[in-house]
Amino acid sequence: MAEHNYLDIHPTHGIADRIEREDPDFKFLNLLIVEVNAYVEIMEQENLAFLKSHEGHDLSSRDTYKFLRSQERTRNYRWILQYLAAFTSHLPIEPEMGTEPANPFDQLKYFTIYSIDLLKEKDVSTAILKEHEKLGLLNETNSWYYRGQIEKSHRSLMEMINRAQKATLQDYKILFQGIQQLCNFWFSVRNQEIKRIRKSDLLIYKLTRYLLHIY
Repeated sequence: MAEHNYLDIHPTHGIADRIEREDPDFKFLNLLIVEVNAYVEIMEQENLAFLKSHEGHDLSSRDTYKFLRSQERTRNYRWILQYLAAFTSHLPIEPEMGTEPANPFDQLKYFTIYSIDLLKEKDVSTAILKEHEKLGLLNETNSWYYRGQIEKSHRSLMEMINRAQKATLQDYKILFQGIQQLCNFWFSVRNQEIKRIRKSDLLIYKLTRYLLHIY
């Protein structure tokens, strides 16, 4: 069976390659930050809209759990976007970290690990396998292989993120590169189809690309 590496992006066809060809100038950054802030606002409004639509109605324990899990995941992506956007104007590194109420480096790393660990969640891995079933790659006899590939990708991503240990410029870059690889994973899962990619993944990739360009 041919090796299918989720982290491999074909340079002439991948979404990441298209983003890399964009001009990372100051005007690009201003527009990107506006887009990120608008999207973060939309994420918050969607949560409020869901609660309002179910006002006065009792949710089952199953639906409540699903909602809370969705809220938690959405909030995690929102925090990643907000941290990355903030880093475009200032990157807090040691020893100035002592003046921060919280450690931004550790916080971003924690949020990133949370996103990577979602690959171990049953509903997430099932959704990934369904994507491969749509492409005709998955059948009853090879699902074990693709589950193994998900686990392999998880290990690879975690190994990369864990190399970033402290708030130095070098380790920030490792962290940003690891976040990009997580985005690449999802670009690959969605078969590089731009219309099916989460907006948050696109914005996160663009932000890390800019950060790696300026620092």
